[in-house]
Amino acid sequence: MPHSSAHHWKGFVPASSIVMARKRAEAQPAKKAELTFATPLIFVCENLDAQRGTRELLYKMIEAMGLTYEQFAIVNTSQLHSRQLQAQAIICFGESASKALVSKVESLEQIRGTFRTFQGIPILATHDLAYLLTHPASKRETWQDLQAVAKKLGLTIPTKKA
Repeated sequence: MPHSSAHHWKGFVPASSIVMARKRAEAQPAKKAELTFATPLIFVCENLDAQRGTRELLYKMIEAMGLTYEQFAIVNTSQLHSRQLQAQAIICFGESASKALVSKVESLEQIRGTFRTFQGIPILATHDLAYLLTHPASKRETWQDLQAVAKKLGLTIPTKKA
């Protein structure tokens, strides 16, 4: 039976959602003081384009979580100053990203996988995206962190079928 172009495989985010997420993430205005991020989930990254492949890795994670572009925002740590964050949860990729929001000076190894708070918003720190590209074995821990955040938000992560 042929599928219409509007039909999407169960458990996958339509490619148009990922494209829209990319456009949304790349179209951040230059005026920092006026922007408020209000979305269920915020991904905080230190420098998303510093190493080739980090942006693509993040998009794969977002797709695997089954998120639509309305459900998340991607914020660079340089964009955090003078910003209001209104979210149900925040995921920080890397130590620098987590230290930008959590006042305690702790290493990533000490706080990874443990929820902290920022302005009453639960934060979970995980491995830096560039680190994951050079240490693929750590992707499993990061996936567990993403699943913990999804559970806290009441989201169901789609399962892959063989």
